[in-house]
This record gives sequence, structure tokens and C-alpha cells, in this order.
Amino acid sequence: MMDDLINVADKKMYQDKSEKKKAMIKKQNRTLSHANPVIPTVSSEFLSEKIHQIQKNTANGHQIALISTDVENFHYINDKYGYPLGNEILNIVFEELSAAPFSLFTARFFSDVFINIADTSDLTQDALLAQIEQLNQRISLRIQETYQISFFRTNSGICFISDEQTAPESIVSCANVARRIAKKMISHSCIYSDEIDRDEKMRAEILHSFHSALECV
Repeated sequence: MMDDLINVADKKMYQDKSEKKKAMIKKQNRTLSHANPVIPTVSSEFLSEKIHQIQKNTANGHQIALISTDVENFHYINDKYGYPLGNEILNIVFEELSAAPFSLFTARFFSDVFINIADTSDLTQDALLAQIEQLNQRISLRIQETYQISFFRTNSGICFISDEQTAPESIVSCANVARRIAKKMISHSCIYSDEIDRDEKMRAEILHSFHSALECV
């Protein structure tokens, strides 16, 4: 009986602390929303043109990669802590990605998705993955220490830009596929590979066959 009472009291104390923390964060949010407007998103057309420009200007002797990074469960952060704090987090992610030594261009593309065009000429694939992993860890640690959001993490998908003829839309799509795969990986980072490309084409063929079969029914 006494243990039950203690457990109830402990639970109540934890809930009170949690509610106070949420109230404090919401109060901070009211200030943040005016002091730190969120980084605006760019259009698909603008991003495609930027990728094409970089393809043309760095075609000789440079290895260029496009990195797609997202904030995992960002909608949950907005719901639990409020949109102003969510906006502040987006600004921090943008700031960290832009400051990466390999970064040529960084943009917020959609909601919590960021695109980074990187000069990876001096990096092996393993070295690039290691740097991306360190960058994601640094972002997560900064958010966790600043806002005490213990579950925060980012995921990154990487697609190398092979030549000037590759369509920018295709590059972004491949990086996004790699990013979705990264969510299931311990490192939270993934490079789009020939194997992934074969799997995606096979999946597309299966879906096409399935849809064709349904139309015949």
C-alpha cells in the first residue's frame, strides 16, 4: 500500500515537472517566433536550376554530391513543443548544414527536409559517410542539450552527381530514396548505390505489373 502511494506520488511529481517544462518551452516559443523567423523553403524549379549551375561550373576534376537531410518525427516535435520551437530547430539544422566544410549550397526544400550540395573531391565514400554521421551527431547533440529533446535525430541520403547530363530531379529523387533507407540504419546516413538503384527499378516494375493486372480484372 505504501509502495503504491509512493509510486503515485512519484508519477504525479514527474507529470508536474513535465508540464512545467512544456509551459516554459511554450513561453520561450512566443519570443522565438518573433526573434527567429524560419528559413523559407525553395521551389523545385529554383533547386533544379541551382544543381544545374553547379554541375556546369564544377564539371572538371570535382566530385559533387547532393545530400538530403531530414528531422525524424518533426511533426511530433511541432505537436508536443509548438511550431515556434520547431522553427528554431529548423534554423539550427540549416546553420549546421551550411557550416559543413564540404558545403557549396544549402537550402530548406520541404518542411523539415534540407538539400546540401557538397564538394566531396577530397573524400572517399567512407570518409564522406563518416563526416555526415559526425555532422548528424553534432546537430542532434546541440538540439538535445539546448532543448532537452532526447529523441531528436537527423537522417541523410547521399547521391553523387555523375555528370552534367543527369537530370537534377533524378538526383534529388535518388538522394531522397537513400535518406528513407538511412532511417533504418544505425549510422542514419546512406549513399545511393547501384544495388539500391536495381532494387528501386525492380520495385517499380512489380508495382507497374500489379497495376496492369488490376486494370485487366
